[in-house]
Amino acid sequence: MTNRPPTPIADSPWFWFILFVGVGLTFLLVTDGKFNRRQAGIERKYQVDEWIRAQKAQGEWKEEEVATELISDRSGQKLTVPIPKYSTPGNTRIQIGPLKAALGFLWFGCVGMFVRERLLQRNLSDETEPSGRSTS
Repeated sequence: MTNRPPTPIADSPWFWFILFVGVGLTFLLVTDGKFNRRQAGIERKYQVDEWIRAQKAQGEWKEEEVATELISDRSGQKLTVPIPKYSTPGNTRIQIGPLKAALGFLWFGCVGMFVRERLLQRNLSDETEPSGRSTS
């Protein structure tokens, strides 16, 4: 039996999983701030639309008076208008953290499988080596 050279690293599907998941995770970590700002903007638009729909449903929405009218109580004192809590870049309803965690676990799992595959391949090649005797 002849000793086969080890297969190239690029022949392993786990290598490609490691590579693509790692690139995706890197880009996700690098662009995290941009995603947070964008997600907060999207959520704020949604929250404002929901607030307007709720005001219209209650019959309290007067489009022409929104910017000019202040709320007053019966005694004539001006009251503060309760402002809904809107999303901010650090505080959004939809978080990107679970996606980062999932990609991180997937990456570590792929690394584990890759190492396992390479070790098994090395052990198999060690077991098939001739013991020094030639049988002809």
